[in-house]
Amino acid sequence: LLTYMELSRDTAKRHTLHELHRHRMDVWYIPYVGHGLEWQDGQPVVKWNAEYDKLLDDYFSGRLFQDGLPGKSYLHTAQSWKIHRVMQGDSDKNRIAVLKQYEEHYKHKPWVKQTAWFFIDEPNKKTLAKCLRVAKQIKGYSPSIPFLLTTRYNPDLVGLVDIWDAIINAEVINWDAPGPDVYRNEMQQGRRAINCITVNSNTPTSPNLFIHHRAMNTRIWTWATFCLDQQGIEFWRVNAAPDVTTPKKFGAAVWGDGSLFYRGLPVQLGIHEEISLPSIRLKILRDGIEDSELLSMLKRKDADLAKSLSRLMVQETKDYDGSFSQPVQHKSWNWNRDGKGDRQVPGYIIWESDPARLAVARAAIAKALAD
Repeated sequence: LLTYMELSRDTAKRHTLHELHRHRMDVWYIPYVGHGLEWQDGQPVVKWNAEYDKLLDDYFSGRLFQDGLPGKSYLHTAQSWKIHRVMQGDSDKNRIAVLKQYEEHYKHKPWVKQTAWFFIDEPNKKTLAKCLRVAKQIKGYSPSIPFLLTTRYNPDLVGLVDIWDAIINAEVINWDAPGPDVYRNEMQQGRRAINCITVNSNTPTSPNLFIHHRAMNTRIWTWATFCLDQQGIEFWRVNAAPDVTTPKKFGAAVWGDGSLFYRGLPVQLGIHEEISLPSIRLKILRDGIEDSELLSMLKRKDADLAKSLSRLMVQETKDYDGSFSQPVQHKSWNWNRDGKGDRQVPGYIIWESDPARLAVARAAIAKALAD
């Protein structure tokens, strides 16, 4: 399972990075170290940082971590705000100059396809047109580095987006979303499909990571991802909590947004340096990732059996067998879009919210792997 977890701040000894890795998750990028940018004769020139290049080599080889396990994914984004501003800017000429330099610098790296460009988050109609233009530039001038875009499937972007990253409730399982099959088709063409959770996912019928929803809303995320045949998950921030006990709050009702870690501040804990404190939700998500890994292992052994056992927890609406004791189905309002009046319309999946069923499913997967 690919995991893109944003980490824009860390402790001096990269404690959060290593804790995140210990919980089986990879980062968007490693903060504080990156390439620079200078302007020469009005042209942007990337100043390559040897320390950063070694850091990426160590990350993808596993040398960076005590357990020796390599990172699986990484985004070229805000390691340098100067570079990020050029990538987001209006000058095609300057952006193309940076793309060419990145292509030349990274194209021979064995892990280059595990990285991706990321520059606009959740584009709206206005910025989507810019994404289309920039995606063509990436394909033309930085073809070795894939392009990740946090948006729903759009036929205008087919062949340009290498990694689709759609909001799971609003853009994958909602009744008016494109549905899972278009992403399956993209994967058959060699592209990738992952999904993300945002504040938009603040509903008891959607997978989410928020404190005020049940633990099963967190645990089911990776099961739903497996059911949809998608390849990974993404979350915008893991350590937005400001201190030891306070989760980040979004608006009036979303508790724990971006807060999978709490800041272990010396002034509050009486320690010499800051540490990162994992939340219970981080532990639950780690367990869900392990569920997904077990299912993936079983899929390599017996794909039909893996799919059958995954259906103990998540099923597509069109195939639901009625066996769940506590079924949850994401529904959304129609708002007259098909002429049938304001009504709630079922989404694409139904999931089991009974923890007892989860224990049965996991035991069945373990038994199938052991047989």
